[in-house]
Amino acid sequence: MKRTHRPMLKPRFSIFRRSAIRLGFLMTVVAIVSWGEKHSPRAMAQEQASSESSDVVKVDMAGLENLVRITPELYSGADPHSEIAFAQLAKLGVRTIISVDGAAPDVAGAKKYGLRYVHIPVGYGGITSEQQLHLIKTVREIPGPIYIHCHHGKHRGPAAAAIAWRGKNPSCTADTAMQYLKLAGTDPKYEGLYAAVQDFQFPPDSATKTLNFSFPEKIQATGVTESMIHIDHAFDNLKSFRESQWIELANHPDLSPTHEALQLLEAFQEMARLPEVAEQPNDYRQFLTTSLDASRELDQALRKPDRSEAAMKGIENAFQTIKAQCAACHKGYRD
Repeated sequence: MKRTHRPMLKPRFSIFRRSAIRLGFLMTVVAIVSWGEKHSPRAMAQEQASSESSDVVKVDMAGLENLVRITPELYSGADPHSEIAFAQLAKLGVRTIISVDGAAPDVAGAKKYGLRYVHIPVGYGGITSEQQLHLIKTVREIPGPIYIHCHHGKHRGPAAAAIAWRGKNPSCTADTAMQYLKLAGTDPKYEGLYAAVQDFQFPPDSATKTLNFSFPEKIQATGVTESMIHIDHAFDNLKSFRESQWIELANHPDLSPTHEALQLLEAFQEMARLPEVAEQPNDYRQFLTTSLDASRELDQALRKPDRSEAAMKGIENAFQTIKAQCAACHKGYRD
């Protein structure tokens, strides 16, 4: 009897094994991708900010001073004045930066990291209705996440961020926004900034859609505003030198106390020549005159090699005079 040969059947377990291997491989890939997303800088910052609640929280990141995570799409902080700062913002996923500082932003530095700038300068006295609409139109229409900053990230920047937050999210109450200002360190003496946030009225979409605003990346300051930008910048650097006993700064080898003192002196001199200053009240002009004289004394003292006790006392007196005059002028005319 002729035997019939049937084709051999492959063991079914081999098919199951291959399927299991493929499934295991896919699960491994998914796990790796999931871990990477969970441990990305942006995800870690958001996790740190909302580890215990969904409230607004400060976030500690190198290169970004006074960083606050308001929502996953909105941050506030200080001027990102270094490559590290821009790199950190990019890692957070930020796509747009709004500067409300008077100084022209580093547009070129931001573009290296794919970041777009929108410049909307505001003052310490408050945020006008027009400026509020510019802020709201930006956060409504420009891709986020968005980072809003002033110079130090404590006063004008947080106030602008609070307006932007309330303008995009109608459920954000005045009380919630005011709590954020306190967390960010906004000084209550800036009553105009607090009032702008407290009294904010949510504008309809039509108010911003029809608004003619081109999202400028840089607005050049002029007059007193420009002079004050240079004065603030130079004096901030001099504060750092004072803390180091007027020696070179290890983290800023490009700066020197004599150069910064000269920059401060020149800024005061340029400001004193402005026609608009001559129209100011007597006490305003006296603040400027006293500051100018003190900055000249500081410049001359720092250029001398003498660092005796008497010389250091003279440097300190000049520095404190400038500080006091600026504070008095700000209280009367800027705050």
